[in-house]
Amino acid sequence: MNRKITIATVLALGMSLLFAGNALGLVAEEWDKSSLKFTASCDGDCDEITATVCNGRGSENMAGTTTWELYWIASGNPKRGIVIASDTINALAAGTCQTLTYDPSNNSNGASGSYMFRVDQRPGHPGKGVLWSNACGLVCEAPMPTYTPTNTPTPILPTPTNTATTTPFPPGPTNTATTTPFPPGPTNTATTTPFPPGPTNTATTTPFPPGPTNTATTTPFPPGPTNTATTTPFPPGPTNTATTTPFP
Repeated sequence: MNRKITIATVLALGMSLLFAGNALGLVAEEWDKSSLKFTASCDGDCDEITATVCNGRGSENMAGTTTWELYWIASGNPKRGIVIASDTINALAAGTCQTLTYDPSNNSNGASGSYMFRVDQRPGHPGKGVLWSNACGLVCEAPMPTYTPTNTPTPILPTPTNTATTTPFPPGPTNTATTTPFPPGPTNTATTTPFPPGPTNTATTTPFPPGPTNTATTTPFPPGPTNTATTTPFPPGPTNTATTTPFP
């Protein structure tokens, strides 16, 4: 009797704990047989980084959503960094994917650094329960600040007026020129003395006697021998006869 009471008590206690666990959400949710994986590595530039996560073709449809987070670190492994963004992954059917995106310019720590996406598997997944992408390393230049010039008018100072003061010179002494005339000098008189007439030169012409007369004598050459060309004909040569042999 006591043994029956004990078994009944244990069963009742177990049922009570089961109902209490369901009420408090302590019982693990059954795995929906989905399995997420990254099919495209973390990639991008200083304008946008992306990663693609898919529910495998051999998996079941996701029964609900899950979450993703983006980790960042200035240098090193992003898993040791901080979470700078997070969002929801939709309930993906088997074989479908979702692309995760982030704009690095929204990072308050600066766009440069190393990034990595983290995805939670659905509750009850038999694996590690989390999924990491590869790291994206970015080196970005800080945007140049926008400079808005402020036009401050510069007052124009009045130009000083220069007043010329004229100081008159006192009148100087008056110079008076005194002219002293020279006395008249002696008068020079030129005296012309004529030369006496010289002797008269008379030219005498002496004619040369006539010279001998040169007469040219022409001596004719005697006639030379006459050259007669003799032509010796060559005897006729043999006659070449071509013989044509037809091909069989």
